[in-house]
Amino acid sequence: MVVIPRINGEKRRRDNGSYLVKDKLQIHIGNLEPWVVRSFAERVERNCAVTVSFTEGIADLALARNDQLAPEEYALEILPNMIQVSASTERGFIWGLATVYQMIVDAKRHHEGRIDLQSLRDNPKYAHRGLNIDVARHFFGPEEMKRIIEEMSVYKLNVLHWHLTDDQGWRIESKVHPKLHELASDGQYYTQEQIRDIVLYAKERGIDVIPEIDMPGHTSAAIAAYKELSCFDEEIAIQDKYGVFQVVMCPGKESTYQWIYNLLDEVTELFPSLYFHIGGDECPKEKWRRCPHCQEQMRKHGLASFEDLQGYFTNEISQYLRKKGKTVIGWNDVLKASNVSGDMVVQYWLESTPDSYVYPHFVQGQKMIFSDMFNLYFDYPHCMVKLRKTYEYQPKIRDHSQLHGDHILGLEGAIWTERVLTDEHLESMISLRLQALAEAAWTIDRDYDDFIHRLEVHIHDSITQLHALPLDEVVLTDEQALVKALEMMKAMATATADSIQDTGLSEDEHKRISDMFMAEMFGGVDPGEFASKLGLNGK
Repeated sequence: MVVIPRINGEKRRRDNGSYLVKDKLQIHIGNLEPWVVRSFAERVERNCAVTVSFTEGIADLALARNDQLAPEEYALEILPNMIQVSASTERGFIWGLATVYQMIVDAKRHHEGRIDLQSLRDNPKYAHRGLNIDVARHFFGPEEMKRIIEEMSVYKLNVLHWHLTDDQGWRIESKVHPKLHELASDGQYYTQEQIRDIVLYAKERGIDVIPEIDMPGHTSAAIAAYKELSCFDEEIAIQDKYGVFQVVMCPGKESTYQWIYNLLDEVTELFPSLYFHIGGDECPKEKWRRCPHCQEQMRKHGLASFEDLQGYFTNEISQYLRKKGKTVIGWNDVLKASNVSGDMVVQYWLESTPDSYVYPHFVQGQKMIFSDMFNLYFDYPHCMVKLRKTYEYQPKIRDHSQLHGDHILGLEGAIWTERVLTDEHLESMISLRLQALAEAAWTIDRDYDDFIHRLEVHIHDSITQLHALPLDEVVLTDEQALVKALEMMKAMATATADSIQDTGLSEDEHKRISDMFMAEMFGGVDPGEFASKLGLNGK
C-alpha cells in the first residue's frame, strides 16, 4: 500500500478480488454536510478524471457514522461493489477520504483502476500535526496559502499555525487599530474577508488555523504604527533586517493591555480555533530595566525578576483569552518565568541556557508541542535538516529522550521566511519534508526506506502538488549532506552577517547553540577536518 502517512492499526485482505474504480463515482453521504466531501470530489475530478455525484440510493462510495471510533479515526472497507468509509467526526471522514483518494490515484495509474478488497482502521499517533508558516517576514498571498493547506490535508496534517505578525510586518487587516495594516504591512496583508475564506477552506480540509500574534517581543511592526505600546513611546520603523530588537511592548503600562484586549476581541472573531498563539519568544528586557512603568508594575505585584514581569504579562493575556474560550500557546521561552500559568500549551523549539528550564515543567505534566529547531525547522537547507532527521524525529528535550505521555500533544514543522522570498522557494523548502512530518506525527511504526519508496510513487503520480526539489537533492546521505552544508555555510557567511542585526544572545549562549548545532547537524564528524580534506576551508 502506497498511502502516506502509513496506516496504523489493523489491515486485513478479504480475498483475491478487487474493486473497480469507475469514471463516474456516486457518493452517499447520509446525514453529513456536503462540505465534508468537497475537497475529495475536487481531487478525484482534477487528478483522476473521475466525475463525482451524490445519490440517496445505491452508491459507489458510502459514508457511515460510527460513534465508537475515536475523533480522528476512520474505518475503510473496500468491497466488490462499493467503498465504505466510517468515522465519528467530520475530520475522521476527511482523513478516510484522503486515503481513498490516494488509493484511487494508485489504482488508476498502476492497476487498471482496481483496488484490492480489504478492510482497515487508522488513527493518528498525535492529535496535533502541524505546520507553522511565517508570513510576517515575507508575505505569501491567499492562493499560495490555499495550495499549502490542500497539500497538508492530503497528508492528514491538521493544524496550520499562522505566524501573522513580527518585526518586519503586520499581516492582518484591523478595524480597531487600522494603522497596523495601513502603516506596518507595506501594503501586504490579508483582509478580514480573505482570512475568513482561508479559515473556511482549511476547515473543509480538516485543518484548524491557529493564529500567532507575537508579544511582547518581535513587535517592531506594531510599535512602528502605535509608538505608545513601547516603554518610552519610541518612534521606530518596521524592520528590514532580522534578529532580536530591543524595543518591545511595555508590560508596565495598563494602556498596553487594553490595546491588546481590543485587538484580541477583533482577531478571535476571525479564528474559531480553540487555541491562540501569543509567541513570547526572544523578548529582550533592556528597556524594561529603565522603565518606571515596568518597575512600578513589579513593585505592585511583588515580581522578583524581569522574566517574572513577562510571566505576569503572559498570564494577563492568557486569562483574557481563556474568558473567550481559548487555550493559549507560547514558545518555550515563556517558561523562563517562575510564575507562568500551568494551563497554557508550550511549543518547544530551543533552549540556550546551560541546563534545561523546560524539562522540569514537562515532568510535571506541562502540555507541549514539539518543533525542535534541528529536526523540524524547514527554513534550514535540506542538507542541514535532513529528510531522515525529520522522518525519524521523536520528542526530546536536550539530552532527555524517550519522552512519553498524553501531555505531548504532537509535532509541528516550521518555515521561517527571512530568506524565503518567492512562492516557489517556500514550496521547495516545505515539500517532501511535509510528507515526512506527516508520517512522523501520524504513524507509530515507521520505516524510512519504505517511506522513500512510497514518496517516489507520490511524486511520479503527482499526488504531491507543491513545487519540490529533485528527490536526489533532498534524500541525502550523511556525507553528501555534510559536503553541501559546508559549501553552503561558507557561501552564506557574509550574507547572513549582513542581514542579521542582533540575535539577542550572550557570547556564552552563542557558543552553546553553535555547539548544539554542530552536534545535531554533523554528528560526531569534525566539520573543520572534513572541510580541510575537501578544500572547503580556504578563503
